[in-house]
Amino acid sequence: MAQKTSREVIRFNGIFTPELRRRLQVKRLELGLAYQRLGALLQVNWSTIRKWECGQTKCCTLNMRKRVEDFLNGKYDEILIKEMQDPLTGSYPIRPPCQVISCMERFSNAYQLLKPMPDLRTKLVKKLEQVTNQSMEQLLQGNYAPKSKRRL
Repeated sequence: MAQKTSREVIRFNGIFTPELRRRLQVKRLELGLAYQRLGALLQVNWSTIRKWECGQTKCCTLNMRKRVEDFLNGKYDEILIKEMQDPLTGSYPIRPPCQVISCMERFSNAYQLLKPMPDLRTKLVKKLEQVTNQSMEQLLQGNYAPKSKRRL
């Protein structure tokens, strides 16, 4: 469950500084949110969230400032965490590590960008399935060596 800490209250003037972009991304990943989910919460497109985090968009509209500030200050944390609970058991799902979430987002974004090219979308999915299956096969068969024992 989200705990209130004695963290400073973040004031947002509408300008996404490098520090604020980092905080936005860290907060989103801490909560295990994809761009799409945070976009829905803040009522913007998922690509807007990505642009805020990456620095492509330097500022936001006046009506967005309060929502972003509230998100950064944890106003929505309990709501988001409650939504992630298993409806049958009430237990919290195990969130994948930030690296996994980031990887899934890159794939999702690539898939979205290929919307006008369905054959490339299909190839992308098949390639991901192929790589995933091969990796799992190797791991399950023990055909891998820890980094320290790999041969160059």
